[in-house]
Amino acid sequence: MKLLRLVTWRIRPLLLLAGAALATPARADDPRTVRVGYAPSITDAVGIVGFSPQKRSYYKAFPGVTFNNRLFLAGPAVIEAMRRDEIDMAFVDGGAAISAFARSPDIVVLTGTTAGGTILVGRKGVAITAAAGLQGRKVAVPEIGCTQDTLLRFLLALNGLRAEDKGGKVAVMAIDNPELPGLFLQKKIDAACVPEPWGSYLVKEAGATVILGSGQMFNEGEYPATVLVARKAFADANPRFTRKFRDVTRRITLVISSQKMNYAPLLKSEMKRLSGRTMTDASITSGLKRCRFTTTANAHDMAVFAKLVDVAGYMPPGAKLDGIMLQ
Repeated sequence: MKLLRLVTWRIRPLLLLAGAALATPARADDPRTVRVGYAPSITDAVGIVGFSPQKRSYYKAFPGVTFNNRLFLAGPAVIEAMRRDEIDMAFVDGGAAISAFARSPDIVVLTGTTAGGTILVGRKGVAITAAAGLQGRKVAVPEIGCTQDTLLRFLLALNGLRAEDKGGKVAVMAIDNPELPGLFLQKKIDAACVPEPWGSYLVKEAGATVILGSGQMFNEGEYPATVLVARKAFADANPRFTRKFRDVTRRITLVISSQKMNYAPLLKSEMKRLSGRTMTDASITSGLKRCRFTTTANAHDMAVFAKLVDVAGYMPPGAKLDGIMLQ
């Protein structure tokens, strides 16, 4: 595909919990085929690990289900695929999930998986030390409307700046993450707001500098970088499967959280397989350090981040988030 220490006594119970969830036998009422979307980014590590050839966590948990998975650049494209009935469930960024639900409540958030993990980097040779220095610059994001785009536009607003499509002087451009090192070296892009490990990859491969780290983007890095969502029609038709998939996802998340640096080799291998890019150990470990794997995602968290989505211009007037979380 073109477009991927805790003390032993604390780790062991989590592993036992995960093993118990994964060992549950399949049931006849499970759907025969499930289509899942995710992105080749560390912020989507739970999906990557769960479907990886090394772990096969979801395959073991649902031996009677065929998973047809697709890779996406970012959340908005996944949401559109879900609305075309091409995807049943997906790991998407929180911003895309919020704006999608606000427009039409045909998706439901099952659980959180990742917080933080977005950084703003500048091209080598360009003196940008803060968001205020983006005036007149070309800034890349994975996709218009995704969390990185939302965070960028929020930062612009805080500094009295606007994107060109809002009458300002900052060119916000949607560019595939793997293409960014070349564009940086060719001096065609000045900065990028991207999920990990792509920010660390730009630092290592293109000499980029970190303008704002994950904790400096918003709320000390406590924002919903990735959540697991499902089409509401699919969740309603398959309630047992949907909840078990959510529970398995939560257990994978807890295990990764408890020993995340141990997953660096697997993620390095999967990033190469899924994105076609070979990343250094340093890029992967740096990216992991900027992510927090957590199952936390509730109506309050979503409402707080929805304020940023609104500032970015992606919330329809009077939109509410009632019912966004699966009960």
